[in-house]
Amino acid sequence: MGVFLRTRFARYWGKKDDVDFLFNVIKVKGKSVMDPFGGSGSLLFLASKFGASKTIYVDINPYAHYLARSLLVKSKTNGVVTFIDSLGSLIPYVKNSRKVEAEVGEIYPSDPLYWEDDECYLDRSKRERCSPFEGEPLFWYPTYPLRYADGTPFQKRRQVERVDQFFSKRALIVLSYLFHKISEIGEDGRVLLISAFLSSLYQSSLMARANGGSWPVQCYWIPRKHIERNPLRVFLRKLKIVTNVNSEAPFEEAKSFDEWDEGKALLIWNDALNVLKGLEEGTVDVIITDPPHFDEIQYLELSFLMNSWICSKECLEKLFEEEIVVNYKRKRRLHDYLRALENLGGLIREKGIRKSVFLLHEEKEEVLESMIDALSRDLKIEKDITIVASKQRKVGARVKGVEGRTYKVVVLSGG
Repeated sequence: MGVFLRTRFARYWGKKDDVDFLFNVIKVKGKSVMDPFGGSGSLLFLASKFGASKTIYVDINPYAHYLARSLLVKSKTNGVVTFIDSLGSLIPYVKNSRKVEAEVGEIYPSDPLYWEDDECYLDRSKRERCSPFEGEPLFWYPTYPLRYADGTPFQKRRQVERVDQFFSKRALIVLSYLFHKISEIGEDGRVLLISAFLSSLYQSSLMARANGGSWPVQCYWIPRKHIERNPLRVFLRKLKIVTNVNSEAPFEEAKSFDEWDEGKALLIWNDALNVLKGLEEGTVDVIITDPPHFDEIQYLELSFLMNSWICSKECLEKLFEEEIVVNYKRKRRLHDYLRALENLGGLIREKGIRKSVFLLHEEKEEVLESMIDALSRDLKIEKDITIVASKQRKVGARVKGVEGRTYKVVVLSGG
């Protein structure tokens, strides 16, 4: 089905790229389908290709929500055209306490720039050093620390203290200008612009490596040898891709349950359990989901680079309180995670959802069995299939040879 090719503008942690077989395990044609841990939206995109009549996407992660909106629901592009026309050729910034302007080629004399430790070069051969750049961003950019509300450092933080320290001053000048210009655009096209902007941040940061791809790093660190790309070029490239992806979006957007008719997707930024609690019985026919796996991926930590641009510090702190992944620094234990899965299974039964499919990944067999037991406390297991993914990126590292490749597909009935 090729959903991977359609979503490559922003690869997302844990996304499964070869799961078409799921829709032979369970039929969705003409049915309403919900993904309560929607991520990038790829499972619901596939569901649409196999005939789902309407879908509900839920995720607590704002960054994921923008990616899913770009993939699943058609956006007007008038604002994109207006934005491109408004950019002009000069980038404003502050130098010697006054506003100045420069061509982006003056700010980035080469693309990319090559760094080794604290030395910057114009080419990979390191024949010519890059002159120091003098200037400060004119517009707002986030400076949030990589810490939880109580001051505890992120589990995935390495040598950097604040989110802005992942970017050079010249990168922040361009990025803050782009974000400011996006904020001036009306509703039409803003989703696509923000999606492109957020998905460009990693490649525009000092974490990028010369041979690295677009996959976000699994922790926050700046390699000794790294590159610095021109953020404007990265953004425009991402914008072209996301616009093309959105042109094939399968659904119109429903703003509320009252508008949620056939051919529409309802996207909800909220906690999965909260949404299910408020769901009317019989609303959803099928759940298909790839939930957060134990402690394998710290989604909100790793999305902090992106979410810091679109959420307040208070909002980000509240999201961490509601995330269910195991994180010992936040005192989120295995029993808390399993209790959330139990509650999820109970709500699925209570809301009359007859079929649900879960993709579960965990190398520790005893933990995996505990996850299945938690979900099946109130639901009946119909099928339990072990799958070795051919394309899935390796994520875990606990059991040699099966890292990230093997996962369970559990089909449950209830309601």
